[in-house]
Amino acid sequence: MKQASRYTLLLLIPSILFSPFTFSESHHYSEKHSNKKNEKVVVIVKKPKHKVGYKRKHMPKGATRVVVKKNNYYFYDGFYYRSVRGQYQVVASPHGARVKVLPAGYRRIVIGVTPYFIFEGTYYLYKENTRDYVVVTEPHSSNQVIKMSGQYIAGEVYSELPENTESVQRNGMQYFRYGSLYFLPQVSHGGVVYLAVKLN
Repeated sequence: MKQASRYTLLLLIPSILFSPFTFSESHHYSEKHSNKKNEKVVVIVKKPKHKVGYKRKHMPKGATRVVVKKNNYYFYDGFYYRSVRGQYQVVASPHGARVKVLPAGYRRIVIGVTPYFIFEGTYYLYKENTRDYVVVTEPHSSNQVIKMSGQYIAGEVYSELPENTESVQRNGMQYFRYGSLYFLPQVSHGGVVYLAVKLN
């Protein structure tokens, strides 16, 4: 009996090691039930590369100085830093900050008729007249999360996915497709909600 148990364990080890559901620590995972009976949806939401408060002793040569309301910031690799006691500390992206180029890996989504660019949770609008990207507030058309609805509208945030959504990858990010809409998982108050968007 002991020998049979050893063989069973040896057979299980490769399936565990090479399972597609082996998760990395660099992601936040939330398992939720969809509207389909007995079906579970695994939502993968990337954690930021650096959290607010992260510090470094020196700014790299490629850092760009950004001035917002007479305050100096340094923009590097998609994050904003301020000088604090001889070090440089990551701070929340300042509303109104302007940069010429976004880092590789940004995403473009359309809410309503407005295209937004997202990087590490920061939303930008592109300004044609100045040819730069401006930090804006997160574009929710409603301050409340909608629990359920017969119709889904781009720009609204929903607590649950519609039935029969399809999990898809776009630019390395997970979405759930439902007709012409895509639902983007977002972490909110320790849970996961879904922002309805249109992708070009």
